[in-house]
Amino acid sequence: MANQMSARVSVRNRCKASFRSAGQVYDNVHLLNLGTDGCRIEVPISPLARISGDSVLEGWALIHPLLPAAAIEAKVVWAHHDIDTRPGFLEAEVQFLGASDEYRNHLQKCLASL
Repeated sequence: MANQMSARVSVRNRCKASFRSAGQVYDNVHLLNLGTDGCRIEVPISPLARISGDSVLEGWALIHPLLPAAAIEAKVVWAHHDIDTRPGFLEAEVQFLGASDEYRNHLQKCLASL
């Protein structure tokens, strides 16, 4: 069976996340889109940014009053820097690994109101 993403909702400038990866803390990271199985994020490029494909994102938490606040485990599926789209930023696809059915159901209900 092919690995298929859930439907995504554009949440640019409305939702953020925080997490840890490779000893670095990332706060207020902008989400570009969000679904029940993952999202796409935009991270400023800096000498400390160490996000690449297969990076584990510990303590992943969504930052928005309607969204579930529980910390879950997530991982980066792919990451790239696109100078033409947004210079100085890295874009990455994130997959939620440790999300319970309750978390996903709550997220699905919230996505309908965003």
